[in-house]
Order: sequence, then structure tokens, then C-alpha cells
Amino acid sequence: MENKYFARVIIDVSIFLEYSGESVIDPDASMELLEKISGGLQEMSDYERASLSKNIRELAPQYGSRSSFVTDLPSNLGISE
Repeated sequence: MENKYFARVIIDVSIFLEYSGESVIDPDASMELLEKISGGLQEMSDYERASLSKNIRELAPQYGSRSSFVTDLPSNLGISE
């Protein structure tokens, strides 16, 4: 699965959910959605998860001060070691 567009969507949604304040989204709703995203991604094949993890990490430098968050995202979503 070589799709950096899909990886970018996962990154952008995750950043929004993680960094938006309570006035934008309820923290419990944010966590619930991140858990649903994680669960859905874990249903992918090993190859697909590895490819998505690679794409996410390759895009990380483009996210400046949030690049560390993005680098850790595959692990935090349970799609890589």
C-alpha cells in the first residue's frame, strides 16, 4: 500500500484530535475516535500496516514541531512495533 495521501489524512486527523482544545472537541470523544481509527487500521494486513507506517514516518519531517508526534504515530496507533 503505497499511498501517501491516505497517510497524510491519518496524520492530519490524528493531529487535530490530539491538539484541539476542549472548546473544539470533547476530549473523551477525541480519544474514542482515535481508538476507532486505531482499531480499523489494525485490521489491515501486515504488509499494509508496514507500508502505512513507513509512509507516515517519511512524512513526519513536514510537520515541523509536531514531527516527533507523527514519527511516534504508527506505534501509538498500534500498527508498528
